[in-house]
Amino acid sequence: MINYFHFVYDTDRMSINLSYADTAESRNYDSKILIVEDEVIIALYIQNVLHKNGYPDTNLVSSGQACLDELKKQRVDLILMDISLDGDMDGVETAEIINKSYDIPIIFLTAYSDNDILQKAKLINPYGYIIKPINAKELYAMVETSMYKHKMDNRLKESEQKFRTLFEQSKDAIILCDRKGLIQTINPSMILMLGYSIEEAEGIHIGEIFADREDLDEILSALFEKGFINDYEGRLKRKDGKAVDCSVTVTALRDEENEIKGYQGIIRDIAERKEMELKIMDSVDRERQRIGRDLHDGLGQILTGTGFLCELLIKKLAGQNIGEEANAREIYRLLNEAKEQTRNIARGLSPVNLGEGGFIVSVQQLCLNIEQLFNIRCSLDYDEDFTMKDENKGVNLYYIIMEALNNAVRHGNARHISVEIRMGDDRTILTVADDGSGLTGVRKSGGNGLGFHIMKYRAGLIGATLNIERGNSRGTLVSCVLKNT
Repeated sequence: MINYFHFVYDTDRMSINLSYADTAESRNYDSKILIVEDEVIIALYIQNVLHKNGYPDTNLVSSGQACLDELKKQRVDLILMDISLDGDMDGVETAEIINKSYDIPIIFLTAYSDNDILQKAKLINPYGYIIKPINAKELYAMVETSMYKHKMDNRLKESEQKFRTLFEQSKDAIILCDRKGLIQTINPSMILMLGYSIEEAEGIHIGEIFADREDLDEILSALFEKGFINDYEGRLKRKDGKAVDCSVTVTALRDEENEIKGYQGIIRDIAERKEMELKIMDSVDRERQRIGRDLHDGLGQILTGTGFLCELLIKKLAGQNIGEEANAREIYRLLNEAKEQTRNIARGLSPVNLGEGGFIVSVQQLCLNIEQLFNIRCSLDYDEDFTMKDENKGVNLYYIIMEALNNAVRHGNARHISVEIRMGDDRTILTVADDGSGLTGVRKSGGNGLGFHIMKYRAGLIGATLNIERGNSRGTLVSCVLKNT
């Protein structure tokens, strides 16, 4: 190391005293700067400028090898490196070795502005260049800028590492797409979910991994309107063609000008949850059917027997010509009413019996009940070749129809409701249309409230898609599309 206590060097018509006693109050005690310069006067001048500007901890070396040796001894925060060093290694070669082993910002010093030299140095990715003769203000500005940039670069690297760790270790599948919908990368959970490797997934259009076009259309519509969609439940298609039930959250990524540059999707496998929900709903439906049978076979039979006894009592009282006969007849009437209510409750609790080809029969009875109870027209139109063999799907479709009918009557004040069931080659389409008040006022709260969510929930349980919208002329149209399996 070169130690000088006093030296006078004139540059830019400025006389600079290198006396340590004149050093300004230091502001960067913790920053260590290594000056690699084989011209002593220039090295000391740089050191003095740094001392004056708050960088007291500086060391001087005159060769590339001495620089490497110094780095082994202590931490260095910044290197000022002369490109044209004497010895076995010039500044560029020394910097190349440093970059392989250390994360230290390097500023090149050069007396040349030759393009070939600068191109060679550029490959090292230095933080800057200072052209000799050195200007004190430029030197200080370059050091300050480089130190700050390196600090920000490290923060960015830490942030990127945190994101990468979250990305790689997330249990949820994560997918990144460009603005055209082409997949850029996926995380390990997504690889496990869909069966694609990162290389296979890159460049695939996002539409290719959706099992149902309706899901993609609804997500794209939400992204266009709001820029995001949260917890949308749909199905993705694995590499082997199998469908996976998923909850999808997608957010549009924007650039500095607020233009969409891509999309980030977080996808959660909900197959186990859906299976558990289906089992719970199936258990609830079985319990409901059991209660319905108990009401019909138990309480219903008791009421029937009691009514028979009451009828005998009426005959006895009629023969005695006493006033209690009227009371007995009233009791008999109330018993019949209770029996009818019990039958209706039992029918509502256990509405569908597929063993008797009863889905259509049950829906017909439901429409008939609506007509009788509310004095409105409720029609059913269906394809004669329609069959429903899956009891779980039949029960859930029945309750979707029942909820739609109840909403039409109670919230829409409908006078005519039509139920249609159409069976295509690959899907069954159910529609319930009414001529009521539509999705306004009270009706709107009904459409977006609990009733609508119950219908949508039941549709999701059986892999169907449900939509509710205003009818063509008036009223409301509820549609449910179920894939045939």
